[in-house]
Amino acid sequence: MSHTLDRDVIAGLEGKTQALVPKNGGNELQVVSRPPEAVLKEAQGAAQALQSVIESKESPIKVNGKQYLCYEDWLLLGQFYGSYCRTQDAQPVTVDGVKGFRAKADVLDRNGVVIGGAEAFCLSNEPNWRNKPAFQLASMAQTRAGSKAMANRLRWVAVLAKYKGESIQGTPYEEMTYTQPAQRSQQMLTEEPRPQPVKPQGDFHDYNQQKNDDYRGGTKITDKQAKRLFAISKSVDMPTESLRELVKGFGYTASKDILKKDYEEIVDKVQKFKQDLAPDKEDDIPI
Repeated sequence: MSHTLDRDVIAGLEGKTQALVPKNGGNELQVVSRPPEAVLKEAQGAAQALQSVIESKESPIKVNGKQYLCYEDWLLLGQFYGSYCRTQDAQPVTVDGVKGFRAKADVLDRNGVVIGGAEAFCLSNEPNWRNKPAFQLASMAQTRAGSKAMANRLRWVAVLAKYKGESIQGTPYEEMTYTQPAQRSQQMLTEEPRPQPVKPQGDFHDYNQQKNDDYRGGTKITDKQAKRLFAISKSVDMPTESLRELVKGFGYTASKDILKKDYEEIVDKVQKFKQDLAPDKEDDIPI
């Protein structure tokens, strides 16, 4: 059966809103289901709503003087069209000897049907992600994938929005490569740093920290561990100068620089401080 439409059939469809879809599900070029003017008008309305949200932000994200949308902005835009994002697990990868993570994300409509998707990476050799914990790289890979997936579907709407007279960029902010923090309006030099997220505690934190140690080849001890080391030294009457010399013997200038791989050995030596200073038994025999 041919799915070709002649001019008379197409002419008879003017003003109608239903689409002609081949019955066998073929993907030949189909008749536009809605007037382009109506689609554009709706998109302009969505872009205007997005624009009002961006303008209400205290510090909109700008890179090299251009306005970009971050993940939550793309999610908001998706809500205007009844679509949402579903990210999949981040998988560890090695690309040309560089470790990192890869993640995939899907865009679904209100019925749960997948209508788009993307995948993205976050690698440990990126300027802003060097020496970062593994879980942060994994999270950014998921964020990038989600942001890119939504942008693939909706960037045509985003570029209709404007910020201070300039069109918003269609590339997600998370995909940008830069060596300086993103400019946030005019407060770039005066804005206080964002508060750091609270670290998870308990078994998950210990497990995740161990994974990070394996991933980066060793990390520094925590403040809690440094305080414990100092407390142990006090309990055995070890002078501060002696503790400092012991730490230097392992190649560290301060206790806060100790790597976890050396921590237990240093603690063991501190705990044996009194034992090492104890006189031989022969010296204890009274004359």
